[in-house]
Amino acid sequence: MKTVLITFAERPIKDYPLAVVVIDPESRWPLHRGQEHLVRSLRDARIYANGLCSGAHIAAPSDRTWPVNPTLDERLVEQTLS
Repeated sequence: MKTVLITFAERPIKDYPLAVVVIDPESRWPLHRGQEHLVRSLRDARIYANGLCSGAHIAAPSDRTWPVNPTLDERLVEQTLS
């Protein structure tokens, strides 16, 4: 099953510290990661990730390998709760 993850960017830019990444365990790419999309805030990340998930469901309605909601990185949960 593919996972859409909201996490810290691998190579962050000053105004874009977060990233939305598609993780596909069936892919041959190292660490099963897809290209990351840099975002400014957690709000922007959720909007982009939810749109990505919705678009995948519309494009392939019979394919149930996409999640309904994105997964938030555990490190971000700790930061937002503090």
